[in-house]
Amino acid sequence: MRTIAAALLFVLGFTVSAAAQYSDTWYDGNEIHEGCQTNPFGLTLGFAVGAAESAARKGDACIPLGAKASQVRDVVCRYLEANPQSRQEPAFNLAYKAIISAWPCT
Repeated sequence: MRTIAAALLFVLGFTVSAAAQYSDTWYDGNEIHEGCQTNPFGLTLGFAVGAAESAARKGDACIPLGAKASQVRDVVCRYLEANPQSRQEPAFNLAYKAIISAWPCT
């Protein structure tokens, strides 16, 4: 019985430790900024378009009809370039801020 209890505590210790180390973000602004310079069509484009879609659907951004995905990406890349002090923040949050500041609904 003691062996089972010890094993259970051992497993629970790893579970709690892993949960405490979990981050709710996969990428930060530094990684997306690097992508702006090295591969603007991969992850960078995906974050930009995802943030734009989310902001538009929530009514936080009014993106003009006919805007291209490359324009959205450029807005995000320029925002990251202009705000290096914030690049450690989650990439999606930064992309979202860039989109709503570029195309606010007024």
